[in-house]
Amino acid sequence: MNHTMKAVMLGAALTAGCGLFGGAKAKSFQLTAAAELPAAAGTVQLSKGENGNTGFSVQVKHLARPTRVTPGAVTYVVWVQPRASALAMAPMAPTPNVGTAQPTAQTNNGQPGQPGTADAAAPAPGAAPAPAPAATQASSGQPPPQNVGGLVVDKELTGRLNGQTAYREFDIFVTAEAEASVTQPSGMRLLWAQVRP
Repeated sequence: MNHTMKAVMLGAALTAGCGLFGGAKAKSFQLTAAAELPAAAGTVQLSKGENGNTGFSVQVKHLARPTRVTPGAVTYVVWVQPRASALAMAPMAPTPNVGTAQPTAQTNNGQPGQPGTADAAAPAPGAAPAPAPAATQASSGQPPPQNVGGLVVDKELTGRLNGQTAYREFDIFVTAEAEASVTQPSGMRLLWAQVRP
């Protein structure tokens, strides 16, 4: 087989192998910051996760200490909230202490995210959601957010959280909380993005 034929076959194999997000490069979304965090910036990078899941990496910088943003808060928590349309595609898994099956998300430590019970109103497609209280009950039928882990901020005011979710379409947002294991958001969405394929 000549070199030209090998190059064509390699190119075809690489093109066919480009995965979930239309290419070898991971898809990235900018996080929108609330007025309470004017210097904060961040991104959500997506990748193909294990077992067909969506991998994500939340990276933030210039994030003030949680105690300076919300009284009584000691940590930031990252939440994934699947879109109502995404539920038909996601597998269901039993959730401890709830008694019903709910879709689950996993963080970089492999532990399932904790299911929440509240939501903010869903924004129009393509529009950034308003920084409404995350714990406001929605009447839109959108599923509750899932706690996917605490976002630890270092001395340089940067942080990262890696995780996986069964969803391809979801909202991801950050709140300041009194503890990382809360089961529903209690404050405002401080950083957020809509993840769409």
